[in-house]
Amino acid sequence: MTTPDDHLLLKFLSGTAGAEERQAVLRWAEASPDNRKMLADLERIHQTYLGLSPSHDYQTAEAWQELENKLDHHKDAAIVTSVSWSRSWVFKVAASVAAFAVCTFLVYRVATRTDVITQTSGEQRMEVALPDGSTVTLNARSRISYHADFEDGRSLTLSGEAFFEVKHDVHHPFVIHAGAAQVRVLGTSFNVRAFETEKQNEVYVVTGKVQLAREGDGLTAVALIPGERGMLRVSDGVILKTADADPNLVAWKSRTLVFRKAALQEVLPTLERYFQITIKLKNAGLGDCRFTSTFEDPDLEEVIEALSVSFKLDVVRRDGQYIFDGDGCGN
Repeated sequence: MTTPDDHLLLKFLSGTAGAEERQAVLRWAEASPDNRKMLADLERIHQTYLGLSPSHDYQTAEAWQELENKLDHHKDAAIVTSVSWSRSWVFKVAASVAAFAVCTFLVYRVATRTDVITQTSGEQRMEVALPDGSTVTLNARSRISYHADFEDGRSLTLSGEAFFEVKHDVHHPFVIHAGAAQVRVLGTSFNVRAFETEKQNEVYVVTGKVQLAREGDGLTAVALIPGERGMLRVSDGVILKTADADPNLVAWKSRTLVFRKAALQEVLPTLERYFQITIKLKNAGLGDCRFTSTFEDPDLEEVIEALSVSFKLDVVRRDGQYIFDGDGCGN
């Protein structure tokens, strides 16, 4: 869930937001611990400069002392930026709202600055060891970001695809923000796929138990166990669950493709996903043909040759895609 714009946050802080606007801010705040802390800090900054009472208690008192110390250090600079912060002036002059926005967000960014670590895989897979002992294998063109104090609140953001092996910690749930999805676990191994260009986010569980929900809406949570796959449609947030023990869902990590009497119409999407290509069947009847084979560290041309021989296919590469054609299954 995206952060509300500055204007909406200011309306919320000043008590001038409408009911729907207030609910939008509160839903965003409840979406993650980081969001809750950000709103709580903004409210406390608002209280410090305008003498207003915060409208919500997000229980960040223990973090406020550190924030206050930093505020003292940067107080002079902040006051210069805001020009004049007498309470009567603020309430009498509408232009003060804009000045307050500058001051609030300047102080917030200075006072709550936290180092964010980003790991990007580029065109190759990448192994990442997290501070809590968990490990992440990033697929190509994937990225994770997390705070340097990760062990205190195990939360990260994923763009792309990754396989997680999470160290068990009953006191600190492990939370992944992946596109429109939120994944929560205590300790397990599973695959998450959330590329920005795809219409759904996916979770496939190998061991343990995983909770999949729509980002910002815990009521949608669906529990997944080993062999189950959860798919969240980005367009409407609907979550579907299937008992799908397909080893090819993590083939990118295992480097092995396994087909056991698999229909060609099921084989081709797997190949498209693994090799990042597009394949079309010119003869739709070929889709029911059954294929059995195992490929270790598969090579695209090797796989296409095996399919071509098995089903007597004519294979043409045109406009960046492969076109399969033939009269029948040939077996």
